[in-house]
Amino acid sequence: MKNPVYYTTRLCLVILFAFLLTYCLRISARVYTKLTKKTNKIVQLILFDRDDLSNNNKKIGESFEWSTFYPFGEQYLTDEPIKLAPRKYSNKQKSDNSKIQQKKIKVLKNGHLFDKIVDSEKKLEKWIPENCIKRYFFLEKANYIETLVKWNLTNDNYNATENIGNGHFSGFCEEINVDELSKSIIRFSRFLKNENIPFLYVQAPYKICKYDTNFSGIFDFSNQNADAVLENLKLNDLDILDLRDVIHAQNKNHYDLFFRTDHHWKPETGFWATNEIIKKINSDYNLKLNLLKEEDFSFKYFNKTLLGSYGKKITKAKTEPDDFTLIIPKKEYQIHFEVYDKQNKIADNYG
Repeated sequence: MKNPVYYTTRLCLVILFAFLLTYCLRISARVYTKLTKKTNKIVQLILFDRDDLSNNNKKIGESFEWSTFYPFGEQYLTDEPIKLAPRKYSNKQKSDNSKIQQKKIKVLKNGHLFDKIVDSEKKLEKWIPENCIKRYFFLEKANYIETLVKWNLTNDNYNATENIGNGHFSGFCEEINVDELSKSIIRFSRFLKNENIPFLYVQAPYKICKYDTNFSGIFDFSNQNADAVLENLKLNDLDILDLRDVIHAQNKNHYDLFFRTDHHWKPETGFWATNEIIKKINSDYNLKLNLLKEEDFSFKYFNKTLLGSYGKKITKAKTEPDDFTLIIPKKEYQIHFEVYDKQNKIADNYG
């Protein structure tokens, strides 16, 4: 009688071969949808667990040229120079940048090839797990085993999902250079000014609180990046509303404003933020917009319904879905939304 290891090894090889075969089929299916811009029954069968690509005869749209609609890119220049504040990075960021630069020089003098290699590697790392057959089923089982054996390791990747306490999960942002982002916002504001349109920049809060002493500025630099952008905007006399400071001034619990399993804030938070923006506009721009009133809306509550992007990564083996509130106006309303194709023609019209 053959050793059990013999059968176990061959079973594992069969499973690995089956996964490899599914990846090959899915690569072919994705190439087909990219070339033809639609799906069919065969693609639907191969991508049966991908709702976004498995609809029969669904047309896959193309992006269009944004510059034709919004001509305030780098080519939109004015005589007035853009002011940028000097940025002090953390020692860790300086060290990381130095290591990356040294690696670029070591690998190849022409850093563009290195960037392409790194970018391709990141895309492959993202594509493989996302296109695994029955991905969430296997993720949930793997996370269940990790929970069972208490295997709680911290991932050093910025895209990882971390438990930040009180049942909340989040990813961490690295410290980045925000000069180009700042310039694009400033150019946009000047374009609007030339069209006699007032501009207000609203800084939304990130999942990590600006005043959090456990994560902000240590593991996560989203707020430091936002502060750097705001400093550049202030130097160029742009009007700003920082909702992070409004939250702090009103003594709101920052994390209660967000879903536990996602980086988005709750609909109730959006309701509150809308009124804060209206107050700012009415005060600074001499408008008389009406504030939203709760009695004008119906609130429908759905218990444990929403599993956010972080929740999908760690699965229900490590967390429970969030409660979700659907806020709908009691009065009749109409939403109009247009989607353009690559030829700048309306592809879809909602409303």
